[in-house]
Amino acid sequence: MRCTSEHTPPDVTNPGVQRDTENTTRSLQVVASDDDDTLSYGAIGLPPGLGINASSGLISGTVSFTAVNHPATIFDYNVEVKVSDGTAAATVSFVWTLDDLNRAPIGGQRQRQHVGRHDRGRPSPRERQ
Repeated sequence: MRCTSEHTPPDVTNPGVQRDTENTTRSLQVVASDDDDTLSYGAIGLPPGLGINASSGLISGTVSFTAVNHPATIFDYNVEVKVSDGTAAATVSFVWTLDDLNRAPIGGQRQRQHVGRHDRGRPSPRERQ
């Protein structure tokens, strides 16, 4: 009689729906376990600016200011995290919703308004002709 044991994939906890605003510094630990095997982590669909550590499963970074495409005010990223023990893998999917950050226009300082000699309510020489 031949005895075989079936290798089971890692057990991964789904982190559920996440919600943040652009330019938010964020970290999220993906929780997974397996029978004495070393785990590796990967992710697709993360918001721009976030990444996953392949050996620890920590998703971290600062969400990009351009994560929400205008004129939208919110955007949903469909994230998929895959955890592997080298033989078998498990995948969890969740939504990461991002809110647009209303920020000041880029361009710098206000321009000074110059009041010239002819800008004091009197007609310019051309207007007098």
